[in-house]
Amino acid sequence: MKLTDVRPTWIGIVAAVANGPVSLKLGHALHLMYAVAALEYFFWCAVVVPFLTLIPRSDRMKILTWQLAIASLTFTVIADNLRPGPVPRSEIITTAYVFWSMGILLSSPFPTDLLLRPLQRRQQNIALIVIGAVALAMWIALKRITG
Repeated sequence: MKLTDVRPTWIGIVAAVANGPVSLKLGHALHLMYAVAALEYFFWCAVVVPFLTLIPRSDRMKILTWQLAIASLTFTVIADNLRPGPVPRSEIITTAYVFWSMGILLSSPFPTDLLLRPLQRRQQNIALIVIGAVALAMWIALKRITG
């Protein structure tokens, strides 16, 4: 990694980590609840997270930034759920999986393109089948958990 790539990388990492708290503060400031808050989360995952992924110049750092942004959103939701009072441990794990998998599925097209771009055509086809199978498994598990 070149020295000129370091600054955008750290800016991207800091932005990805701050992503969750900023989203929460925005939601609280706008008094978003229930379905509207869910739409804000979907928008944040589908639009804001891919833009955060563009900040670093290195493809590896873009993938790291993507995962940090989704983890930040997930941990922020869990922390906000814990604020009113204690929550059972199994519910915390379920909430973490649901929000992490939704974030991954909603924001995955751009990072998937980053992963597939350097591969040859045949390798891309195989990788797409594997990625599709993993996404389908995540979606089925998500539907099973949420009902």
